Order: sequence, then structure tokens, then C-alpha cells
Amino acid sequence: MTTGKRQSRIAKMMERGATFDQVEADVIDDAPCDPDEKAALWLYAWSFVPRAQQRYEANQHLRRLAALNRPQPTGEA
Repeated sequence: MTTGKRQSRIAKMMERGATFDQVEADVIDDAPCDPDEKAALWLYAWSFVPRAQQRYEANQHLRRLAALNRPQPTGEA
């Protein structure tokens, strides 16, 4: 499948109500593409997600990362 066909499939899926996660799993994750092409397809699919949801997801992801990067207590006082 060409990049153009993958792009078309993404558009059709998103316009028919598929979730971003579905598109990512069905079209992007297993595509035999180089990382740059996958990134472009991911960004294209992400552009269909409503702006408020994009911001919410980004904030949630950043919070999870911040929680993982917090220093762990050593038990010393």
C-alpha cells in the first residue's frame, strides 16, 4: 500500500468515526514504512482529532511523564 493510500484510508476511517487509537493500530503501527513516513501518517491522523481533545491528551501524557521522572524517596530524613 502506498503512502497516499494509507493517507486516504486514515481520512476515511476518521471521517466515519474511528478513534485515533483504532487508526494508529490498523493503519500506522504495522505499516512497512520508515520512521519519518510513520510520523507523518501519525500527524495526519492526529489532525482529525478535535483541538480540545488534542490539548487534553497532550497534558495527560506530560503529567504521566512528569510522574515517572519524579525523584524517588530514599527513606532518609
